[in-house]
Amino acid sequence: MYHRALCHFSSIESAERDQAETRKALAGFQQLLAESPGSPYAGETRAKILQCWRRIAEHELIVGVFYVNTYFYPGAERRLKSLLETYPDYVDRERAYFYLGEAMRQRLLADEDFAQFNKDYAAKLGKEDLKDLTKEQIEQYGKDFRVFSEALIKGYRAEAKSYYQKLVESYPGSEWARRAADRLVTMGTSAGVKEELDS
Repeated sequence: MYHRALCHFSSIESAERDQAETRKALAGFQQLLAESPGSPYAGETRAKILQCWRRIAEHELIVGVFYVNTYFYPGAERRLKSLLETYPDYVDRERAYFYLGEAMRQRLLADEDFAQFNKDYAAKLGKEDLKDLTKEQIEQYGKDFRVFSEALIKGYRAEAKSYYQKLVESYPGSEWARRAADRLVTMGTSAGVKEELDS
């Protein structure tokens, strides 16, 4: 079992590439520990499991950063939140927090937000869809959608600020914290943060 998992481990690609072999190696090593916790390979297996987790976490971060750089903010949000929840011991959390802040700072409504609003709005009107609205209902829909979208975007911006703030407070000496402090200043949050970091 150890050597089978090791075959997958030796085929692991760089973090930029697909991590199918990493996941197979991880599953093999975990199975070995579950079935033979007293195995002479247990120590090496635990070390390999940790390396697999790190590689998968690094891959998730790279994909999240790529999504931010290609303006796919909902995908970046999902990847980076999953990374922070699934791999709490990942070493490059500063970069994950910064790019999650970037995604939320720039995020607008996604197609699924729009679709969910329409579905909920139709249900509120007791209709299956929004095809046959009266002129008054269309005007009210426009007003309600504007309120909904502004509130959602305001929530995204507040969430971005919370990630930047967490970065500044948790990693004060980091280059990412300096960048986050700059973002907070430009977003109109606590001008004292940047001064504190510069001193």
